[in-house]
Amino acid sequence: MAAVASNSKIMKPLFRILPFFLVVIACQNSPEQTPKKIKDNTTTAVKSTTNKAEELNAFVLPKHEILDSKRGDLNNDGREDVLLILKAIDEHETSDIDNPSPRPLLLLTRQADHSLVLAKRNDHSVLCVNCGGVMGDPYSNIVIKGNYFSIEHMGGSSDRWTKIVTYKYEEEEEDWLLHKDGGESFSSIDPDQVKTVSVKGTKDFGKVKLIDYNIYTSDNPSANLKVGSSIQEVQAANGKVFYILGFEIDRAIAGTVQDWNAGRLDGVKLQFKYTKDIGTDFPKIIGDQKISSDDPYLQKAGLVVELIER
Repeated sequence: MAAVASNSKIMKPLFRILPFFLVVIACQNSPEQTPKKIKDNTTTAVKSTTNKAEELNAFVLPKHEILDSKRGDLNNDGREDVLLILKAIDEHETSDIDNPSPRPLLLLTRQADHSLVLAKRNDHSVLCVNCGGVMGDPYSNIVIKGNYFSIEHMGGSSDRWTKIVTYKYEEEEEDWLLHKDGGESFSSIDPDQVKTVSVKGTKDFGKVKLIDYNIYTSDNPSANLKVGSSIQEVQAANGKVFYILGFEIDRAIAGTVQDWNAGRLDGVKLQFKYTKDIGTDFPKIIGDQKISSDDPYLQKAGLVVELIER
């Protein structure tokens, strides 16, 4: 009996501390409740529970649906951004070559809190549903490579063509600028026919922001110019400075462009008129002389287009 009593005295403390060990063991074997630590002592990102489709649906315009989307780091900040292309639900009924239904391109940037915000929008970077000819809808793909992204198209019939528009993120500008614009044409039935390649770069079109590009007028830089356009708008369309004749000479040639300086408007006939009185500085812009479009006295005189022939 003494032995039994002795064992009983030993077992009672064991029963008291056994639950404590069981709790410790259970906690060690249970799933972790906090993010893991990695080697540099920072925590891993907590996986977002946001449904990817739902976060894009929040940006779909009324009476539109998603045509395509692509994810990638578009501004070199290490976060996943999104390119989203929309189309009108009824575009097959409402769009035609002369009046194409826009296909908005939305550039969504990821914020530090993992939310998306609309950074840029362009309604004229993607060709319309009718713009592919016999092949139908010309839209092909979005491609993202580093801080570049491209919108790719293909159309035609037996004679095929491609149209690729490429943008690049410029950190100094904190904006996306047109990088390349062009494509190729080739025969789908004659493999011996030489492909024709036509690609323009920044030397051809200068600095064009994503929000300003228009795929329908990109091959005709003068398309958006009209009577009343400012000399600054003309210089931007030309991609570089140009030279005009001074005023107060023969009316037929006063203020006409004499040299486009190998710019994009080469071949366009254009004449300016001045709209502001610059007083004693007026002699600076008159006479038989070639004056640069960025001349401060021309800018001060408020030059606008008086005549344009394409």
